[in-house]
Amino acid sequence: MAQYKHKKLGFIANLQGIQPDKIYSVHANTIYQLPAEFIENSCDWELIEEKPKLFYQTIYTEDGYTVSNPDTILYLATKVANTWYGETSSTLDTLRAKEVDDWRKYNTHHTVYKLFISKEKRDQFMQNNNKSKVLLTTEDGKEITNKTDEIWALDPISFTLWGGTAKGFYNEPATEYKIFSSKAARDEYILMNKPLLSIKEIKITIDDMLETTNFTEKNAEFIRKRVIAYCTSLAKSKL
Repeated sequence: MAQYKHKKLGFIANLQGIQPDKIYSVHANTIYQLPAEFIENSCDWELIEEKPKLFYQTIYTEDGYTVSNPDTILYLATKVANTWYGETSSTLDTLRAKEVDDWRKYNTHHTVYKLFISKEKRDQFMQNNNKSKVLLTTEDGKEITNKTDEIWALDPISFTLWGGTAKGFYNEPATEYKIFSSKAARDEYILMNKPLLSIKEIKITIDDMLETTNFTEKNAEFIRKRVIAYCTSLAKSKL
């Protein structure tokens, strides 16, 4: 039935009859009746839009259940600022008591709301969809998801060292430097990859090693010359 409200006084007028004898019952300090034309054709009254009634239609949850029982317990995930939050459990009847616009969001699987029968499935859904974006992956296999995470870096050519947070590195081309999640991991990489020994140091190391073996002098000298020649050639290629 049609319903009007007086713009200034706030009185409510409810339609009591049908054409041709339409009468409105006005609820003021006392209840009185007015003909329809006094209400519907007046600038002092405005029509109150009737909200659609909420029916107990079947809904479908995100975890594959069909629900129509108003006492069914449901678990709700709500999206706020790109993050999903779990709300306390609620019955289907309680959810239907919300504003009709909110209910439509539930019933049409609106992206802001998700309904579940299983709390575990709801929690798993939130965990899967709230994963942080990986900014970069370090050389030692750690995924960096926060700009404030501490990282340790080096130039693989000059072996110049840096330290700081991921904020200053994750937008740069990964080929320009090596990034590590800890100083220990970076130091291990330096130990295994940075050319640290001179030819003189290599020669002394080989001499010390050969003194502890049973090689003949001829064989030892052959090994010494071959290793020194190889290391010298390798070092010159790096210059």
